[in-house]
Amino acid sequence: YNTLKLGAHALPPDRVTLIDSQTLSFGLGFQVLIGAEIAAATGDVEAVHHAILQVQKHQRVFAALDTIKYLHLSGRINWAAASLGNLLQIKPIIYVSAGEVRSASRVRTFSRALDELVRLVSLQAPLDRITLLYAHESEVLQQLHERLAPMVTNAIMSVSITPTIGVHTGPDGVGVVTLSSAWRE
Repeated sequence: YNTLKLGAHALPPDRVTLIDSQTLSFGLGFQVLIGAEIAAATGDVEAVHHAILQVQKHQRVFAALDTIKYLHLSGRINWAAASLGNLLQIKPIIYVSAGEVRSASRVRTFSRALDELVRLVSLQAPLDRITLLYAHESEVLQQLHERLAPMVTNAIMSVSITPTIGVHTGPDGVGVVTLSSAWRE
C-alpha cells in the first residue's frame, strides 16, 4: 500500500484511488471480489469505493491455531509465553481488526478451538459469504464446512493459505473469513 501510495503521488489524483485493505489473506479477497462485481454492474468508481469500505466494516478474519509453536518461531510471541502455552495446551483463536492481529479467545483443546471459531462466526450472522483457509486439506476442514454451511446463503469457498501466513499458523491451523450481509446496506 505504501509503495503504491508513493507511486500514485506522481499521477493525477482523479486517476488513482488507493484503499488500504486493513486486513490480510482472503479478507483482501472479499474486497477485491465485491469491488469487481460492483464495477462490472455499475462502472462507477465511487460505487466500487463505497462497496469496498462497506466490506471492510462487515468482514472478519479468524484463525484457530493447533499450536503456538509457529507463532514463537516466527517471532510473534516470546519463549516464555510459548513454553507456558505449550505446557497448558493453549489453542489461540486470533482475528484481524483494523490491520492488527489480535487474540479473540484461548481454549485448551483444538476441538474446543473449532467450537469457539464456529461460535464467533455465528455472531456475524446473517452471512453473505464465508471462505475457509487452510494449509493442507484435512478432516477438520470438511467438519468446519459442514458446521458453517447452514449459516451462509452462498457457497463456501476454500482457499489454501500462502507460506507467508502459514509460517505463523503452522500446518494445522485453519481460518474462516466472513462477510456479513450487512455490507449491502
